[in-house]
Amino acid sequence: SGQAHTLDHTYASCVEQTGTRIFYALAAQENLLIYSADASNAFAEASAPKKTSYCCVDDQFCDWWQYHCNCPPLLKNEFLPVKKALQGHPESPRLWSCHIHIIIHIPGFTPTSHEQSLYSGTIDNHRVLILQQVDAFAVAAPNESIATKVLDAIASCLITILKRQGLPSYFNGVNLSQTSQYVHVSCEEYLRHILEQHGWLQIIIQASPIPILMTADTVYHKCLETQPQDYDHNVQRNFEWDFEFLYRGAIGELIYAMIT
Repeated sequence: SGQAHTLDHTYASCVEQTGTRIFYALAAQENLLIYSADASNAFAEASAPKKTSYCCVDDQFCDWWQYHCNCPPLLKNEFLPVKKALQGHPESPRLWSCHIHIIIHIPGFTPTSHEQSLYSGTIDNHRVLILQQVDAFAVAAPNESIATKVLDAIASCLITILKRQGLPSYFNGVNLSQTSQYVHVSCEEYLRHILEQHGWLQIIIQASPIPILMTADTVYHKCLETQPQDYDHNVQRNFEWDFEFLYRGAIGELIYAMIT
């Protein structure tokens, strides 16, 4: 409509990678086991946004509304107000963040001063840590029984089921391996996906100082070596698109793993 819309608060706390590493390091140092869980449809648990959103109903929704909910028929393309905080609404992340923050406080957990999504508390005289990343939870506890008590306390305040995932091997995009001596984190799965996407897993590594080439296409190599050093970025971008290989994008994806 071209009209400005006033939104309520939209900022939501999100744990940084440094905070995640501190959580894993403390778990290893204090000999704690990490258990994970995931909240389904988390945003809908929070209160409704200040700025109302609307949805346009289709045939499937009309049938569900009439025959499943036994409600009066709706007209196709009718607009209905959405009374929940749904994913995609700018206010939803903040509403859920405030909502789950209160829930985690109930068993006596408090956030750290530097990371609002990293909590510390005591259950049955044992120190317990909680890492909350949007709708995912990691609980570092001495044993599964105490971790279950923490997750049960959170689940009791939620409408939908909190899915328990036990000892995770993969959490929040990071591979996680827990042993009696250490906790090991890596980006193995992420890197494998990137390597497969660009076809780098098929490259044969030779015991020589020659660097691994970015693509096995010999024409690509020849063009790359014969290009003048001072050509502009548009020429480089078009060259990458012609060979369906975005060099800068691929390197950026790998660098991301180095800072995760």
